[in-house]
Amino acid sequence: IERLSDDEKIQLVLKLFTSSGREFLTTPQQMQVLEEVRAFRSRRLMGPLSLEDLVRERQLRVLVLTKIIPVMIESLADMTNDTGAHEIARAMDSGRLMLYDFGSVEDPGRLTDEFFRVIVHTFTAGTSYPLFDKPTADFLRAGILDGVVALPEAVAFRSKQVSLAADFLQRLPTFGDARIDEVLQIRDDLSEPLIRFRAAMMTFAEKVRSETWDENFEGDAELLFVAEVAPAVLEIEELARQNRLARRLLQTASTPFAGVTGAGTLSAVVSPVSALPEFFGPAVAALGTAGTINLGIRTVQDWLSARDQLRANGLYFFYEARQQLKTTTKRRSKRQRT
Repeated sequence: IERLSDDEKIQLVLKLFTSSGREFLTTPQQMQVLEEVRAFRSRRLMGPLSLEDLVRERQLRVLVLTKIIPVMIESLADMTNDTGAHEIARAMDSGRLMLYDFGSVEDPGRLTDEFFRVIVHTFTAGTSYPLFDKPTADFLRAGILDGVVALPEAVAFRSKQVSLAADFLQRLPTFGDARIDEVLQIRDDLSEPLIRFRAAMMTFAEKVRSETWDENFEGDAELLFVAEVAPAVLEIEELARQNRLARRLLQTASTPFAGVTGAGTLSAVVSPVSALPEFFGPAVAALGTAGTINLGIRTVQDWLSARDQLRANGLYFFYEARQQLKTTTKRRSKRQRT
């Protein structure tokens, strides 16, 4: 609304001021002001206003611009906070989200035609990875079945990749409650694993026969997740747990040596193996043979290699995003309790 002229602001307020829009106003006096403004606009259609009416109309306009509009904006802000609309604003501010303006929505037929053209262009241009909700996918499928929409194979494959990714990511715990800034931070932190995750989606997409607009796509995605994704993520989780344990053992084994060098408890992790104390190898080996570690980690290089192998897995992004989402949710809950 800040980008509108004064006349456009008043016109917008009058459009909003219907029987359903009265909840945005707090007093009968404010409602009366808008009724008078509307009446003056109608009288202008019948002829010029008197000087007295012009003065009164100018006073009313000032009231609308300085008193009523701020109240309405505040009321709308309170309502949109409950819907999560402020998260859309954050995504737009970050440059990650652009909204398409369909212009006037007063002509449903024209709006439908434009919406269909935008969908088809997005799908056929080959410059994006189209991801549609179910009603839009149904709309597109109807166009394909009627022969109105040509089917580029490469773009259909792209759409399948991003649809699978979306299906998998929505399964992450607390994903639906995550804030945009948290999601963007995770995306930036895991930029390299994200590249490998996308490559994994290409592999998975080749295994799904149905297209994203088919009715059985969700079922195929579910089967793929249960059969391949979930077990792989559990394996990553177990390997990560063992690797964290190995890291703690490395730290423990390096503690006496660190006291001599003054390098701290992580000296073993960043030092060459030759610099480790003599008891380090047998101690870790003994713990390993006892079943504590199953990764074969005996040296710093083994630990680093295991860590790198974990991160190289195409689904590591999915695993680590889940871990970070849990952490951010706990932090947010703690702040809210405080």
